[in-house]
Amino acid sequence: MLLAIVIMLGVSYLLLRFVPDLRHFARWGYLGLFVATFIASATFFMPLPGLAVVFTAATVLSPSWVALVASLGSTLGELSGYYMGRFGVTGLIKSRLEVYSKAERWMQRYGVFAVWFFAAFPLFIFDVVAVAAGAFRLPVWKFLLAIWLGRLPRAFVEVYIILGILHLSFPFIFH
Repeated sequence: MLLAIVIMLGVSYLLLRFVPDLRHFARWGYLGLFVATFIASATFFMPLPGLAVVFTAATVLSPSWVALVASLGSTLGELSGYYMGRFGVTGLIKSRLEVYSKAERWMQRYGVFAVWFFAAFPLFIFDVVAVAAGAFRLPVWKFLLAIWLGRLPRAFVEVYIILGILHLSFPFIFH
């Protein structure tokens, strides 16, 4: 368990070193978009501007492909929380967050549906749900599939809503 905590702290430190450069990943095209959304989702409880990268990429790349790649990157990034729960790193979270007990109840009651629901909507509780899913030993393939089935339509909605707003706000730029 100590090893898992050390690994997660090390990974979080390395990921947070990329924060100032996260928006620059959009220049790398789809690969950069994937890496940026992965990093934004892999950092536990740290709100990173992954959505800003998605919006930037959607203005220069195919919006449909942007939504698809962003959904895949953010889905795989959530494995960090899942494995925190799987490796038993829940004590720290339980002692610091009251919402964890709610996430446990959601996982106990609804299982994979809870993962899908919280992945489909931009709720800050998802990191805690991911930890609970790992702690409850939800099979990793079910976890990933539920996230992706929630994140894919969410990514399409986010991309096309922001593009619609940009087109309405700046019609002379986007033609």
